Amino acid sequence: MTWHYNCPECGSPMSVDWTRHKEETVCRKCRRRHYPPTPDEDHCAYISGQKWPPEMEQVVISRRGTICVVPGCFATYDTLILRKPISLGGRISVDNLLPACFRHSRERGERDYDEWARELAEQSATSMPKESEDVSSLPKLPPWSAPEPTPEVVSCVQTIASGCHLNLRSVQPDKPVVVAPFLRGPVRRVVFDFEWEVLGGGDFEVALVAWPRGEEPGLEKYGSEDWDGLAAKKEIQVERDARGDGCVVLELPVSPAGRWKAAVLLRGSGDFRIKEFVLAGID
Repeated sequence: MTWHYNCPECGSPMSVDWTRHKEETVCRKCRRRHYPPTPDEDHCAYISGQKWPPEMEQVVISRRGTICVVPGCFATYDTLILRKPISLGGRISVDNLLPACFRHSRERGERDYDEWARELAEQSATSMPKESEDVSSLPKLPPWSAPEPTPEVVSCVQTIASGCHLNLRSVQPDKPVVVAPFLRGPVRRVVFDFEWEVLGGGDFEVALVAWPRGEEPGLEKYGSEDWDGLAAKKEIQVERDARGDGCVVLELPVSPAGRWKAAVLLRGSGDFRIKEFVLAGID
């Protein structure tokens, strides 16, 4: 991946390999030394290619939240989409990326997001009955139906751990592949977002567990009645070689402990690998 940005000294277009974007470099025009801006510092700087790095996704969800951007959809995001697709001149930048659920990312296809969102709004408006229309034949909601939830606003995203170009594999069922402490602060949920790869097939489980620091429950007890920690999991079934991504969200109770610890466990048969991941806490 190549990181494209403008020199912070003279504004000339620059590009560096993404693996070296944190290293000092020299502008070819003004010859001044500088550090390339990070995705958080320059929202218009962009990546060439078809995939964004995890660091860029962290900035996007910290700005946009973790709820699908499509109006009326309150599902947690599964992927990022480009507001303007590459085929229409768009670039992979923080400013051009939006969180979306899988369903809407597929339905949208390669259309410009703003135009597509207007089409959805128009369709929604035409499907609503006008005041002069007879609505007696429309189905009525039962009296116990709750109103649609309002989208949740995320104001704090605390990155706990991340990694890319990895091969995280399960060695033992109770041996974590990721373990990290983190501050409780305003964090109410822990999110483990990952990309996986399977050679062969099988049934797999990715578990996200947490417990107050100093109260280790014993990971070997996970899955049994003796387990007294918090846990959430995602099950993956694959018949043959495949790749994909997933997300596990673990709700946290209010705790006076002041600190939590989190761990990720992998279970299953076959060659299951996690290639990239982000472990974060959100308010």
